[in-house]
Order: sequence, then structure tokens, then C-alpha cells
Amino acid sequence: MKKTLLITILLISVTSFSQSFTEFKSDIFKIEFPSNWIVVPKEKMPQLAFVACRKPESLTDKAQVTINVNIVDTPNLGLDKTYSGLVNSIAEAENFKLLENGNVNISNQSFKWLIESHSNHKDKSQLMYNYVFVTYKNDKTYILTMVAFAQMFDTYKSTFGKISESLIIY
Repeated sequence: MKKTLLITILLISVTSFSQSFTEFKSDIFKIEFPSNWIVVPKEKMPQLAFVACRKPESLTDKAQVTINVNIVDTPNLGLDKTYSGLVNSIAEAENFKLLENGNVNISNQSFKWLIESHSNHKDKSQLMYNYVFVTYKNDKTYILTMVAFAQMFDTYKSTFGKISESLIIY
């Protein structure tokens, strides 16, 4: 009886923390993101292929958690050169620090990734964390950026991991 109760409590705990995801699909990529997030209309950010953000829990909830996909024409550059250029570009942000970086294969596509911190451009005292994945295919650079306030990053890091693992470039 005690074992059954314990297993039931554990299952309820696990399922209550699980998160459902929704798929966004275009003609060149697809990605999954939390179902309770808001997709930003393309007209609001036409320079980006996709943007979604965490829905505020209340009127006073100002915590920023956002993902976006940017696709840039970069003929004949390759992954190493485009990644290096990206790092050099974002390193110009105020209080930039490269925290982690590496390589990963997602759905048979090579990616380079990094986690960096920098000051928020609107509030210099607010530190932001970016989790960025970069790949190169068909003369284009694909950049998945996931950003959160520093104090919320650890809360969303596993969600960011699931999002990045879902990205497929056609």
C-alpha cells in the first residue's frame, strides 16, 4: 500500500512538471516550443524567421524568456566562419562573457552552441543569458537564440535544451 501511494505521488509530481510543446513548421525548418508561449507575429519582427516568448503569469510579471530563429544568407562561409563571426559580433555587447560553448549533432546536422551573458540594453543592471545554437546549410546560417534574465536561466535551461533538440533544418 505504501509503495503504491509513493509511486502514485511520484507519477503525479512528474506529470505536473512535464510541459507540452507545440510545433512551428516553415518550408525550411521546424521547431517545437512550450504550448503556453506566445508566437510573435512575423509583422512585428520581420527580420526573424520565428519568435516565441513566455506568456507573463500576471500584469506585474516582467520576466523575459524568448526564443527566436534567424536565417542569414552566408554563401560559401561554412559553419566555422559564421560561428566565429557571430561570436565576434555578440562579444561587443556590454559586459559580455562567454560562459560555455561546444558542438552538438541535432537530427544529423552539426551545430555549434554557446551560452553567454551580457547587460540588458534597456536596463544595464539586468544581466541576460543567451543560449545560442548555430548551423550552416545551403549557403545559409541558422541561428537559434534563447534568452532569459540571468536569475531565470537555470529554470528554463532544460526547456531550452528540449527546444534546441527539436530544431530540424530541411
